[in-house]
Amino acid sequence: MKVGLLTTWNTQCGIAEYSRSLAEALQARDDVELVVLGSRNYDERAVADDEDYVVPCFDVELWNRYGHHELDVERILDLGLDVLHVQYEMMLYNLPRLHLLLERFNGAKIVTWHDNCIPPDLEWQRFDLAFTHRLGVGPNGEVIAHGARDVPAIVRTFGLGRTCKDLIAQICERNGWTFESAATSEAAFGGPGWRPWRELHDWLRGADAIVLWYEDDELAGCSGAARTALATRRPVVVNDVTWFADLPERSGLFYKVADDPAVLETTLLELLRTNPLVEAAEWGAIAEHHVESYRRAMTHGSPTRVGDAVS
Repeated sequence: MKVGLLTTWNTQCGIAEYSRSLAEALQARDDVELVVLGSRNYDERAVADDEDYVVPCFDVELWNRYGHHELDVERILDLGLDVLHVQYEMMLYNLPRLHLLLERFNGAKIVTWHDNCIPPDLEWQRFDLAFTHRLGVGPNGEVIAHGARDVPAIVRTFGLGRTCKDLIAQICERNGWTFESAATSEAAFGGPGWRPWRELHDWLRGADAIVLWYEDDELAGCSGAARTALATRRPVVVNDVTWFADLPERSGLFYKVADDPAVLETTLLELLRTNPLVEAAEWGAIAEHHVESYRRAMTHGSPTRVGDAVS
């Protein structure tokens, strides 16, 4: 099916970011050909150039100093779309032109309500199907979760060649986590990768967990690297060896665990598990819900018609 997503795009707008996440999930499917019917962005509002699947076709009047407020109805109708999906917020569209588009478009007409500003003259009954992220937003709608990106966790390690980076990397690979190392050597004339403390601190702050996993050394003092990691306020996991003997087993987000890779993996699994709120709103599942609803609207209609108010 060929889907047109009418939305702000490549501009400073939360709906544009929402639509990008939905678009990426729809583009990952073999059964959807997506066209983004995007906003024309002026001056500082533009944040990127439009991709080849984007057709700029409307102006947001409040976002340009030229008074442009058009919606290119004929251009959209000429695309041969099966589905027109409007991401709605009151300020975005020229309502008379939107009404004309809805009147003349012969495919399935879908709307997602992003706010509760529904003017009396909006002809919302023209939509075949409506989505809302929670009951009470919009005049009607089928509830669909607001998506969330479930990106791989990042695990980082560092230090003067003491951390067992290969062991940590294997655990990360098994679990689909991204592993990154800033470990360097302690060669006589310096090794590659050394970072000044402020740069190292900022880099470590980007980790979901920091792991320092050392071979035991009875002649070791105490670890300055552990203090560097602790200063980031990120979760830190170390093994119970002499290097960390002066540190407690647990303090805040600091974990000293048995010197056993299996225990390290179990600890990281607990620390890096996906939040159930994110898991339930994974974009692939959201896209599946959309496509199933598109098909209903194209063939048999929808149990929640736009003429029915949400109770």
